[in-house]
Amino acid sequence: MLKSIEKIRGLGVYQDYNKPAGTQEFGVKNLIYGWNYSGKTTLSRLFAQLEAKIANPDLSGCDFSFGTEGDAITEKNFTRSNISVRVFNSDFVKANLHFDGGSFNPILLLGKESEEAQRKIDSLEERIKRSDSVQRKLNSEFEALKLRIAQAKTETAKFIRQRLKIDPYTAAHLGQDVLAVSILDSQLLMENELSDVIELALTPDSKKPSIVDELQASPAIDALYKEAVTVLAATPSFSSTLKHLAESPAIERWVQSGLHLHPTSGACEFCGNELLPARLEALRTHFSKDLEDHQEKVDGLLGRVKAAEFRLIWPKAAELNPQFRDNYSLAIDVLPAAINAFNQAVKKLAGEVQCKADDSRKAMKPSPLAQGLEVDIKDAVAAVNAIIKQNNELASNFTKAKADSLRKAKYHYVQQFLDEQDAAGLEVRKDRQFKRCVRLKAYVAKLQPEIDGLQAGSSSTRQGENQ
Repeated sequence: MLKSIEKIRGLGVYQDYNKPAGTQEFGVKNLIYGWNYSGKTTLSRLFAQLEAKIANPDLSGCDFSFGTEGDAITEKNFTRSNISVRVFNSDFVKANLHFDGGSFNPILLLGKESEEAQRKIDSLEERIKRSDSVQRKLNSEFEALKLRIAQAKTETAKFIRQRLKIDPYTAAHLGQDVLAVSILDSQLLMENELSDVIELALTPDSKKPSIVDELQASPAIDALYKEAVTVLAATPSFSSTLKHLAESPAIERWVQSGLHLHPTSGACEFCGNELLPARLEALRTHFSKDLEDHQEKVDGLLGRVKAAEFRLIWPKAAELNPQFRDNYSLAIDVLPAAINAFNQAVKKLAGEVQCKADDSRKAMKPSPLAQGLEVDIKDAVAAVNAIIKQNNELASNFTKAKADSLRKAKYHYVQQFLDEQDAAGLEVRKDRQFKRCVRLKAYVAKLQPEIDGLQAGSSSTRQGENQ
């Protein structure tokens, strides 16, 4: 509450006013009176600034201080004052009191508060009207977007139903799958993957794939080659040799093969001449135990090398499920070349061991062996078996595999639908329209109580309209 005017400087007749000692403090209502041009209006305008909280240009340049129960109110802080002041002076009369008459009894309208309230009411009602118009437009756009999204769901559900032969499958089913897919990583498949899962999903039980035997392969040449290096380099020791036989390996082998037919001296089985004991002993001395052992090693090695030739029969691609056939054919294509390279090396090594068997006394060295002959076959067989295992797993779990493939294909198309919707931005736009409507409704709901309050506050003034 205002208590006094402490000072005024530079305001009309109040160039240097200070409150005299003993001046009575203001009451709740105060009347200012005096002679014309004594400063009543000027003083009332100073009070009116406190009411309006706005500086009056006619009072610019003055300093003042009002005493209150708290801090003083001055020209520097009056706009922040929370003290309620009401001023009735000539300015108020001009602005707010209107006397209208005509063919009706004069009506007095107290203008400032009533007209200000009505202007606010009209402004607020206009805002509500504009908000309602915008809401109708937003609702129309919202419904149009809902319809487009619903149509897209219906069309997608129809496509999935027909493409994957799922019946029933409606927009409601698609909505459930959308919820499932939206929390997963992208379910899109590559084109070849999609083709495979669809083919499996649509495979009838009557065409269930059969189990195919895996390939068994143990190619062996590396160990034989190492043995051949040792055996071919070795030469047998002889206590006594016959020059003619040593110089003629073929005859030597021929004589050796028939020596057991003459355990004792007698007639030669070939020429019929007498085979003397001395000749028989010379032949037996020529073919020493060391030579015999050496020849056994060479012959044994030769037999194992010849037996190392690799042969393999594999299933036809048609025996596998269709989705594995292409990869199976690619894996199988590697095998013939690897097997041929291996067998050519076997044949070459067998020929070189045969040469050693034909001439035991000559030290030899086998040709270098190509690297990876065994590994190439084993790797190729492993690649083929990996595909066969996939086929066999499918055959063993056909029902579950079909269901998984159907789910993958379905989720692919659901993901495709979601990505297309995201690109179109329909859901985002629909949600944005809905949120704008909600905000406008809240805004209107907030304005209406303000209108009701303004109408209630001016009702006592308006009672004169009904008299």
